[in-house]
Amino acid sequence: YVLKHSDSSSGVIKSIKKANYRIFEECLSKSVEIGSTIVVAYLYEDVAFVAWAGDSRFYLFRDKKMEFVTEDHSEVAEMLKLGKITSDEAKYYPRRNIITKSLGEGKFIEPSIEELSVITGDGILLCSDGLCGVADDKKISEIIYNSNTPEEACNSLVNYALENNSRDNITAVA
Repeated sequence: YVLKHSDSSSGVIKSIKKANYRIFEECLSKSVEIGSTIVVAYLYEDVAFVAWAGDSRFYLFRDKKMEFVTEDHSEVAEMLKLGKITSDEAKYYPRRNIITKSLGEGKFIEPSIEELSVITGDGILLCSDGLCGVADDKKISEIIYNSNTPEEACNSLVNYALENNSRDNITAVA
């Protein structure tokens, strides 16, 4: 699905729903269960439309500060939100890898969406849990702000995750 400028958030959601349906149909045809997390950013003029399912993340960098925009769809995130565990306990929570929303888990999906203003000089990072599962926000911010280009930042982030034995796929796009 190719987005047009006028599509905005509805186009982003439509794209995710279409991808979900294709994955779901493929699972049915092969009698397998698979799922995938997703994070998508559609930038148009001074607005970013961010949609996601799972624990892939979107970060906004502005004025030497980092903002975690997405909210993980995971059991551990729900436990944190309810105050049942602390952030320190979350690091070792036995079911921290349980995702509560992902592509392919069912015929239909309702991704979360956030609309935010962007300005000249902002930086963005979209990443999978293979990165944010081993690099905390402080480390991600440090690597981003110590890199000269988005490509250098992404390479450094992926290398950090690999060096720290990430057990999941690692994706970083800046």
